[in-house]
Amino acid sequence: MSQSNARSLAQAKHEEHLEKINSIYKIMTETIDLPSEGRFYNSGAKTVDIKPITAKEEDILSNERLLRSGKAFDELIKACVVNWNGINFDDLLVGDKNAILIAIRIISLGDEYNVNVTCPNCMTKSDLSISLKEDLGIKLSGLQTAENNENIFNWVSPLGINYKLRLLTSKDQAAMENETKQKKAILKNNYKESTFSDFLYYSIVSIEEFTDRFDIKKLLENAPSTELRALVNYIKEVSPDYDMSYKFECSECNTIQDINIPFTIGFFWPEGRSGKK
Repeated sequence: MSQSNARSLAQAKHEEHLEKINSIYKIMTETIDLPSEGRFYNSGAKTVDIKPITAKEEDILSNERLLRSGKAFDELIKACVVNWNGINFDDLLVGDKNAILIAIRIISLGDEYNVNVTCPNCMTKSDLSISLKEDLGIKLSGLQTAENNENIFNWVSPLGINYKLRLLTSKDQAAMENETKQKKAILKNNYKESTFSDFLYYSIVSIEEFTDRFDIKKLLENAPSTELRALVNYIKEVSPDYDMSYKFECSECNTIQDINIPFTIGFFWPEGRSGKK
């Protein structure tokens, strides 16, 4: 037998062996809709294909380095999306990113999510069982206000000030996280959390005629609280996302209020699994 024939035979046996292994656990895939409807991607893709979590992804979720750096969810998405339909991960809108994470959770661990919630009125703790499909869901509102299917939104504030805004992407999130790490390293014990202002800083393209990043930061420092809150509310209104708000009714004081369901690593490590919560 020639050397080339021997290699071909060995390759065929190897492929047959892998086929037998893959037949034991059939990996299903699922096509999911994106809240943005693909409006802001060059490919125009409205969907991606995902697969469930396997041992490789469990390693990602239990990797202390990835958990400390905040990169675990990013790596999980990259591992579980099997077809991006031309979407670049860095361009992925935060709302679409959230929807993908929810879909991965559902396809891997099911629709039911058990969570402990504290009543904002009487502080009573309640154990809730939430359906991720029926109690929560995709939020599409606001897409029609974008300019020419570009990630630019015009908004006039209650004070009559003109803003141009954009929806944050995965790349923006990474930039914000890196900036925070740098501030912590430099300021150490003097570091003060600035999540709110950082979110606005990265979301704003211009305020009136001002587009320079330094100018925008100075303008934000002088803006009244009512202006900033209205700005955040508008951004939330136009942002396609997976709506994690839940109408909670306290069994103790009967308070009814919309609360945001926590979205932490515990979302993928239900109580009782590997000692994590």
